[in-house]
Amino acid sequence: IIFVLPAGLTDIGEYFFMDNLALTSITIPDGVVFLKSNAFSGCYSLNSVTIPSSTVIIEDYAFADCYSLKTIYNYAAVPQAISSDVFVGDIGIDPSQCTLYVPKGSKPAYQAADVWKDFIIEEIPEPDGIEAISIQSSAVSSQKIMHDGALYILRPDGTIFNAQGGRVR
Repeated sequence: IIFVLPAGLTDIGEYFFMDNLALTSITIPDGVVFLKSNAFSGCYSLNSVTIPSSTVIIEDYAFADCYSLKTIYNYAAVPQAISSDVFVGDIGIDPSQCTLYVPKGSKPAYQAADVWKDFIIEEIPEPDGIEAISIQSSAVSSQKIMHDGALYILRPDGTIFNAQGGRVR
């Protein structure tokens, strides 16, 4: 399942992806400022998250019970002030088993920041000289549909899924 978040999104709402077992990786789009409480809680299969530099607030329990989370890319040069409840839960994550990648030069700030300091902190690697990669495909990809404020995913075969990964039609 492909989740495409709409352009212009400024927050990931409370419980938006909660208990979505199909979600394994998410790149939060640039421009998102808030990750509301429980936005991704219970996403047991989630193993990778990319947080843009625009995100300044991550509320309590945003990633509660995301025990498969092993990689976080956080592009904020200044660490977000978060509480210890962001990553907890009945089966919270073990920060000593999760790598947090941060922008070059900001590692000391994350090492000093509450909660973030408990992760394995690495700087985001510099590009290796590849300027661009182009992939051409004749495959048709899934499409996003907004209806009455709700996000739906339309697959090429006509199947429709809601944002939680449940089949609608």
